[in-house]
Amino acid sequence: MFIQKKIQFKHKNDQLLKYVMQAAISVACLLIILKITIWVFSGSISILASSIDSILDLLASIINFFVLKIALKPADSDHHFGHSKAEQLAALAQASFIGGSAVYLIFFSIDRLQTNHILEYSNLAIYAIIISTIITFFLVLFQRYVYQKTQSNLVKTDEMHYKMDILINLGVLLALVLNEYGWKQADPMISIMIAAWMLFNVKSIAWRAIELLMDKALPEQQLASIKSIILKDTEVYGMHTLRTRQVGIDPVIQYHLELSSNLLLSEAYTIGSRVKKNLLQSFPTADITFHMEPVPSKKIKTSYHLN
Repeated sequence: MFIQKKIQFKHKNDQLLKYVMQAAISVACLLIILKITIWVFSGSISILASSIDSILDLLASIINFFVLKIALKPADSDHHFGHSKAEQLAALAQASFIGGSAVYLIFFSIDRLQTNHILEYSNLAIYAIIISTIITFFLVLFQRYVYQKTQSNLVKTDEMHYKMDILINLGVLLALVLNEYGWKQADPMISIMIAAWMLFNVKSIAWRAIELLMDKALPEQQLASIKSIILKDTEVYGMHTLRTRQVGIDPVIQYHLELSSNLLLSEAYTIGSRVKKNLLQSFPTADITFHMEPVPSKKIKTSYHLN
């Protein structure tokens, strides 16, 4: 029953990941068509720049979609733990791209400050920015929901792309308003602040990808939860050698159970399976492996420790 639930839960998460990537590609296509159409009629340089940014977002989302198809492939004879690390490699590459874009934006904005570039726009351009911001906002909400469900670093990275779009759009709108009041340098100043925000946030995404590639253990809160669930069983005398890591969106949990030496093998296995089922209630997609060790039946329940 628990295996079936695990399969259903994982299938649901996989479907969510596919849907959110398809939504990102669809939204990027819609925004490109909208912005290029408005640019043709208005001639706005700001909208042209925003169109190019949306094209880059589309390319990033398409790459993410195909990387995700690789990451979701099941384990095979050559990849016993699956292909999910492709997701972290893509997330790391995306983070590098975002960081590079932020640095370029800073230098571009500094050049604008020095040349006193005149901001060009029209009412059509403003309407296009407002509409694209609303559409992107709903996409980001969906991406955030999927990330909370799946903890996919690739979705988090893609979400950041579109959050940047929202900030850039709002920055352009604010710059247009300030421009009306005579602050001609508002546009590059706001761009520099957005780029700084990008650099501040992208480091957390890159670092998380590196940690997952390096098989970092699960957070302390989850380790404490695992310990509590295992030792809660009255027939478990103790546990040790707990090892954990994250493979894609699935946690991997390995541990040694200390059980009475008087138990039959079948009885010990029943206890081990029961503990595993209890863990799967809190970690439904986990890959759990346990080893049983016999200890004297009179041994008092030990405290948790790591070897």
